[in-house]
Amino acid sequence: KEHSSHRKNIDIAYYRGEPQLAVDLLVSTVSYAESLFKEQALRFAVTTNGTLITKEIADYLYRKRFRMTVSIDGPEQIHDKYRKDAGGNGSFKLASLGLRNLINAYGDEAGKLIRLNMVYTPPFSGDQLQCISELWKELPWLPTTVKARIGYPSPGTIPKEDLENNPTREDGDCIQWTYSEYVKSLIVKRKVHPIAASLIEQNLAQLLRRPIYDEPFDKYYLNGCCIPAVRRLYVSVSGTFHVCEKIATSAPTIGSVYTGLDLGALKKIYIDEFDRLS
Repeated sequence: KEHSSHRKNIDIAYYRGEPQLAVDLLVSTVSYAESLFKEQALRFAVTTNGTLITKEIADYLYRKRFRMTVSIDGPEQIHDKYRKDAGGNGSFKLASLGLRNLINAYGDEAGKLIRLNMVYTPPFSGDQLQCISELWKELPWLPTTVKARIGYPSPGTIPKEDLENNPTREDGDCIQWTYSEYVKSLIVKRKVHPIAASLIEQNLAQLLRRPIYDEPFDKYYLNGCCIPAVRRLYVSVSGTFHVCEKIATSAPTIGSVYTGLDLGALKKIYIDEFDRLS
């Protein structure tokens, strides 16, 4: 609140690990945030694997207008290859049950407030993408208005040998499949498949939403890099501050909830050192 007085909208997101493991803490922090930010619009978001989403939790998330990202990689045989529980069992049945609870709770607003996070896993090929896209057939209750964000696995999330045999840098099937599916839908005048739409439209959106100004700025930031704590701030479970969740705790600490932002560290690491390396 102290650093966000100039903002009209406040976004609070829960992810990394599984937020539903501490659903009571999530509920209490939502209430606390609502008591703090009385003059600003609060927007909440959760990234979840869906396995713990009960009907009651789904109803609560909808009442609070949570934007939901559910991790599900495709139909059961694809999802269960890498997303297993502690006993080594596939998690698709529980994940899809949680997703259905959300779809039922959100109703007509599911397409606006729920999206899927799909990891495109080896073997990288057009056939694999086609199999992934069959999720909507396997789950006929899943609206096609629910968008999907699809991407390659993050380093360390799947066995190294799987990536060595299927290097992402040599994969062109993703682009080819997306282009083919998108054009095909336009020719026959039908709705674009959610996965193809996501891959095409997120790139178009970057182009269309780029800032265009009539006058030059009075200052320019270093190489367009993220400015710590201006757009976002990553808070670890131990209370330390980091510049971004994308690199999480491997990034240097820039303060904590107990001591505030460390301006000296910010200047040294993210201005002086960045300038020297650039």
